[in-house]
Amino acid sequence: MSAAGATRGVRGVRWTSGRLAVRTVRARAGAYLAPAVVALAGTALLTAFAGLLATGRAAHGQNASTLLGMASILGGWTVAIVAYGVVSAVALTVRARGREIALLRLVAATPRQVRRTVVAETLVATIPGIVLGLLPGLPLGALLLDRLLALGAVQEPLRYRTDGWAVGLAAATSLLAAWVGALAASRRASRIAPIAALGSADGAPASRGGDGRLAKGRRNAGIGALLLAAALGGTATGMPVQGSGVTATAGPACVVAALGLGLLAAPAVAALGRLLGRLPGAAVRLAGRSLAARAAQAAASVGPLVLLVGVAVGTLGMQMIEDAGSAGGAGGGPAAQIASANYLVVAMIVGFSVIAAANTLIAAVRDRAAEFALLRLTGATRRQVLASVAVEAGATGALAAVLGLAAAVATVVPYAVAKAGTALPGDAAAAVGALAAGVAVAAVALAVGVGVGTARRVAR
Repeated sequence: MSAAGATRGVRGVRWTSGRLAVRTVRARAGAYLAPAVVALAGTALLTAFAGLLATGRAAHGQNASTLLGMASILGGWTVAIVAYGVVSAVALTVRARGREIALLRLVAATPRQVRRTVVAETLVATIPGIVLGLLPGLPLGALLLDRLLALGAVQEPLRYRTDGWAVGLAAATSLLAAWVGALAASRRASRIAPIAALGSADGAPASRGGDGRLAKGRRNAGIGALLLAAALGGTATGMPVQGSGVTATAGPACVVAALGLGLLAAPAVAALGRLLGRLPGAAVRLAGRSLAARAAQAAASVGPLVLLVGVAVGTLGMQMIEDAGSAGGAGGGPAAQIASANYLVVAMIVGFSVIAAANTLIAAVRDRAAEFALLRLTGATRRQVLASVAVEAGATGALAAVLGLAAAVATVVPYAVAKAGTALPGDAAAAVGALAAGVAVAAVALAVGVGVGTARRVAR
């Protein structure tokens, strides 16, 4: 982003911001790949659910009820998950460009002009991903309908509908998620001081994020999400077991709780960094100091992992409790023949969460190339840098697993109380416990594998 381009943006932002955004995205295509990939995967998933919604509207009887219920309930969760994935990816991208944005401020760009520029750049990067996401989304929805037929969740052959309004709904929802993510990131970008152009690469004030302090809006949003999750869980415990009301109420609780804990993760990351800094071992101490100094940046990659663990354990655990109740003769709940279908749909959502989390981790490590180069200049070997990244990734992955399991409790316990009258039925305890342990280990392995693998390519 040249100073001349920035100056033109200052003098005529209404007609140059779009061209400036295109030039910036072209010049930094790698940095904007993360939000584009998340938008592509999210749009594909939303398009599949939108197609099920259109098919359900054209169906009759139990088929319509099954498809509409699945598309509306799980599709609603997906919207929140996709939005958070885009927000996290955009936030990392904008943070990595902090110094460039500070240069814009240095040549007299106003905060409003910076916000417009960031929003324009984000939309330029994500719109191609949204358009491309429509292409795999249509066959993905048709494949999902075929599996529902094979599993017996739908009782008669139906033609998969690809109405224009369904495709438009998926695209509009993804575009709205990208716009919200751009607005959230642009607010922080507009607060970057011009003097930061002479400072660190990310342009962030030294005091913000280093000690894990949260911005007021982020703190309030996180607390509000946790209160909403508690309200959903409390409401679910008193609902009748018949019908889908318990599922529709308890299910979103883990999603909302994971979002809230992800927003509030920075203080926990800073505390974890201070703890590691007191432990023996050069790599451990280096990782601890890095986490303590970069709490806000590290929290941006912790959030998607929290969401992954919370959604996987919460939704799959809920279905395991339902299966155990059906096997034991408990009444109520969905019919047994749609249990496998629920697992399939939830697996698709978890798959997107894996893509979003891995994509965010890659972007977070890749943007630390300058930091790794500085460590090498100060005498650290490449092996020491990679060891530090491994410790840091393992620690943040473990923290995300703990927070994600806490979020899953918001769904699993209320659902179990409503269905069986106890916090966790004995016939489902072993299965849910094994699920929680497996997902937690997988989250840590994902963080370490992606982090170290990316660092190997970045650190020279």
